[in-house]
Amino acid sequence: MIKKQKLILLFLISFFSLFESNVHCSNTDTEKEICRSLFSNADIISDKFENPSHYKIYSIDKNSKKETLIGIAFLTTDLAPDIYGYGGKIKIIVGVDASNSIVGTKLISHSETPSFTKNFPNLLDQFAGKDISGNFKLGEDIDGITGATISSAAVTNAINESLEPIKALLLGIEAANIKKKATNIPFRKTFIPIFIFLLGFLSVFLRRTYLSKITMLLSLIYFGLLANSMLSTSHFSDLLLLKIPSFEHNTIMFILLFLTIPSCIILGRVYCCNICPFAAIQEMLFSFSKKAGIKTKNVNKELEYKAQNTKYIILFTLLFICIMFNRPYIGSIEPYITFFSLMGSKLAWLLLSFVLFSSIFYFRFWCRFFCPTGAFLGLLSKFNFFGFILSADSKDCSNVCPVRAIKYTDKNIAKINSSECILCQKCSTFCKK
Repeated sequence: MIKKQKLILLFLISFFSLFESNVHCSNTDTEKEICRSLFSNADIISDKFENPSHYKIYSIDKNSKKETLIGIAFLTTDLAPDIYGYGGKIKIIVGVDASNSIVGTKLISHSETPSFTKNFPNLLDQFAGKDISGNFKLGEDIDGITGATISSAAVTNAINESLEPIKALLLGIEAANIKKKATNIPFRKTFIPIFIFLLGFLSVFLRRTYLSKITMLLSLIYFGLLANSMLSTSHFSDLLLLKIPSFEHNTIMFILLFLTIPSCIILGRVYCCNICPFAAIQEMLFSFSKKAGIKTKNVNKELEYKAQNTKYIILFTLLFICIMFNRPYIGSIEPYITFFSLMGSKLAWLLLSFVLFSSIFYFRFWCRFFCPTGAFLGLLSKFNFFGFILSADSKDCSNVCPVRAIKYTDKNIAKINSSECILCQKCSTFCKK
């Protein structure tokens, strides 16, 4: 039986390796065909030139048989490899004609959420006919996709940055004049997210619940409603695939990632406590339902403890699929993406409706039982340095914790499960520390 399983595994590995090999072998031919489709009168597509990487496009006069250069085409991932969208790199072929205007663009591959990218053709069509001498500004020259600001910005930035060496080639600008300029990152993309995160961190470290509530409100407004930036399993898949977001082009997500991970190791799930905007939505629903007199549902403790493991199963399943097929966007299943972007498939809307309805009766329903992002951060928080610790003689604490993170050992000693603890600080009022 074991031998049979090994043979099946070997077959699958060989099959996927062969598939990958075939894909890579056909890439160049595919790129050339796409280049041809961008130029209506293209007869010859050259092999790819280097420094900068590009294809030359020629037409042939029917009478004289003379070859005339009519334009060039290039891949954004060749010339701007450090720019990432929400889920990863966005590969686009751009064609520029002899008059230094963009003749067209074509999306080749991406790792973005499919519900966002269905509007990519409309976004890319806006570049056609534009002169390459200037930089394109999202919101001025280019209208972004509603609810997909990060993806829209990535496309615009990738085309802008890719055009810099192309301008040197076509416009004769010296290389020294097109060196990458220091980007002036807006104040709202740096100071505000750092301030909110540090406020949330201090609220937990100093045990100040009122600061935590303020942080939660600010996070809901900024990360949820304005920036539409939240951590997802797709981001952790990218990290495991060594795809690091660019600070320059994906500032908010870079800050979120690289403040959240250390905070988990130091204190615990600070992000889950008061930074995640969807956590605020769930708490608001639960709070309103209690004030309205709606009875909350009580579930057997042991059943709840077992149900908590569901999110870890979802996490490992998603990570395996994302890494196996190198498709991080598959990890973007979280209902809060649909909630704040107002975009999603019918299944996504159905999941969101189910979660919001359940959150009326159960405190942080999604966070406790299904959230793969919370599961990932829970694993990082397992051995934090300064998280909550209960005194050995603390009694009756398990009913105080709203997420069942407190459990008694065989010796009747209360212990906090750091992987489940959302640092709500309720136990700090009722239990000895």
